[in-house]
Amino acid sequence: MIFRHMPEMIVPDNQPGKSGRPFKHPKPSSDPVSVRSIANDSSIKWTKRTLAEGTKGPIYADVKCVRCVSCISSTKYGNYSIPGEEIWLYIRRYEDGTVKYFVSNASASTDQATLDRLSTMRWSIEQCFQECKSYLGMTHYETRTYPAWHRHMLMVMIAHLFTLKLRLTLKKSLYHNADGKISDRCCTTG
Repeated sequence: MIFRHMPEMIVPDNQPGKSGRPFKHPKPSSDPVSVRSIANDSSIKWTKRTLAEGTKGPIYADVKCVRCVSCISSTKYGNYSIPGEEIWLYIRRYEDGTVKYFVSNASASTDQATLDRLSTMRWSIEQCFQECKSYLGMTHYETRTYPAWHRHMLMVMIAHLFTLKLRLTLKKSLYHNADGKISDRCCTTG
């Protein structure tokens, strides 16, 4: 749930004929709306965007990007909502019809290209963690304190950076010799 615009906070008047305590806490002047209703709103147009360059070519999607106000529940039951901070609501619809929603606390001056780039960063982050868990022992720690765990994670990330740089260096030298010609050997002798 979100607010389309920052609502005014008002204390409702007591209605005559109703029993109970009078209202003492302010409520928003407008009700929050669901994110799905914004995705289905025809007044906000979809724009066709190229989000990133994937392994199978460019990734295209229809995008709606709206500046709105987050909705915070002020009770543990979630029945009383108040406005929070301003956020970007980023709605992406793929060619197969699936719709994904993202929120970002980026500033209001953030351009569309930056939001497109940030919305596609999840895959590369997940890939990084997968490689660290599978090959570098990210989950093989036996620590009892936070500083020891922090040191282990730091060493895993340093090892990942080292292996990534090594992989990129060997990839370049594997295919190109000193003359710039394509070679299938890692090292060329004069």
